[in-house]
Amino acid sequence: MTGDDAEAPIAASWSNNSAVLAALILPVLIVVGVSIAVRVHSVGEIVFLALWFGILGWNAYWFLFRVVRRLELRGETLYWYAILRRGSVRVEDIVGLSRMRGAPGVLFLRTRAGVSPAILVRGGFGTFLRHLHRMNPAVPDRLPFAARLMSGPPWR
Repeated sequence: MTGDDAEAPIAASWSNNSAVLAALILPVLIVVGVSIAVRVHSVGEIVFLALWFGILGWNAYWFLFRVVRRLELRGETLYWYAILRRGSVRVEDIVGLSRMRGAPGVLFLRTRAGVSPAILVRGGFGTFLRHLHRMNPAVPDRLPFAARLMSGPPWR
């Protein structure tokens, strides 16, 4: 991250509040899990509770640290912000876009450094992707078909 790019005006940005909504739901799920834990009487309930908290932890990790809520393009650098983590990558270091298997609305920006922010595709991301494509042809200029469906109706 260079000082010049950090001070550069934002050329393009995209934001998605789905990650914030998910983070607000997590405490509710913790309370539900604890209320179940208070009344555990059988092995089946213990297994259920272990699965509950395991899945909850997995989702907490993804939505707090990996799922991008905002992307900003400043100069030649792409800045990404999750709820509890942020990073940056030079646009020239982006090597492509990939999908999450089984989740067509989740894309990863693949980079040479191995950093791959997870993006829940919503409206406006295709436009942001085209900005990146103009700067780096390795970035596709169109969303994959299933991701286009997830970004909203085509008439919008």
